[in-house]
Amino acid sequence: MGIIDTLSAGFEVVRRKPWLILLPIALDVGLWIAPKLSILSLIRSLIREAIISVAAYPAMASNLREAGRSLEQLAGNFNLAALLSSAYLGMPGLLVSGTSFFGWSRQAIEVTGGLAFIALAMGLSLVGLFIGAAYLGPIAQEVRDGEADWPGLIRRLPRYWLRLIGSSLLILFALTFFTFPLAMMLGLFGLFSQGLASIIMGLGWFAVLWVALYLAFVPEAIIFGNDGVLQAVGHSIGIVRMNFWSTLGLLVLVNVIMTGLMLIWERLSISAPGALVAIAANAYVGTGLTAAVFIFYRERLRAWQQAIDELRSQMA
Repeated sequence: MGIIDTLSAGFEVVRRKPWLILLPIALDVGLWIAPKLSILSLIRSLIREAIISVAAYPAMASNLREAGRSLEQLAGNFNLAALLSSAYLGMPGLLVSGTSFFGWSRQAIEVTGGLAFIALAMGLSLVGLFIGAAYLGPIAQEVRDGEADWPGLIRRLPRYWLRLIGSSLLILFALTFFTFPLAMMLGLFGLFSQGLASIIMGLGWFAVLWVALYLAFVPEAIIFGNDGVLQAVGHSIGIVRMNFWSTLGLLVLVNVIMTGLMLIWERLSISAPGALVAIAANAYVGTGLTAAVFIFYRERLRAWQQAIDELRSQMA
């Protein structure tokens, strides 16, 4: 299949099984109603301490204040509970923040301690991976078998979850492996030339995106093929290596579609009925695109395995 045919097939899966969009809708509505976990107080405290520590250097303190204002604005709009929605796994999410749920008075809970922030972030991320596995499982079964096997999915769900945790840690380690020496090089070269530091930063981001691209199909390999972590990494790298340009085209197109439509969803979300429509539409489009990625992986994996079988038969 070409990319357009793959996208069409993905939306056909959702058209036949519209219940696939219920989980992301339920999660988005739940995050809309539930108390907001704010980190604004924590960020303000960290910025204040950082400014005090460099008070002897007025220029540096002034730069920190300016950066702190931007950081406070971002923190004011951030909801730590959004970690429950695993965008890394392809699960669509629309966080409604500026509109009340039909007059519902939403509470805010301030996370003020660093340890509390770390514990909540880790716990919510783990729960988010479990929700993501529960979301991807039925889509993978529909793409692979044409129907959902609920007893089998429930039995395999803990295994999927643990493998997604392992793959997430592996990917985090791989990205850290690239970014840590990059940060040291930026600090070193920045002392001599800002232009050279900018070039190094650009090359570093290119390397990070390169790694992310080759590991893009790890969740699909785990959920669709029931692969272990290392096997999923190998399959993802192999699929991308053999289908580099089509993979890049698919992922770029998926991200462009979701980013472009997000502007429409934000405008719809100025009212509660519009926000509900935006949540449902975002779940439909996102699930169709996720199904398309699974179909892309299925077709390329079959072609790869067929090529290996043909090579083995020629060598026999």
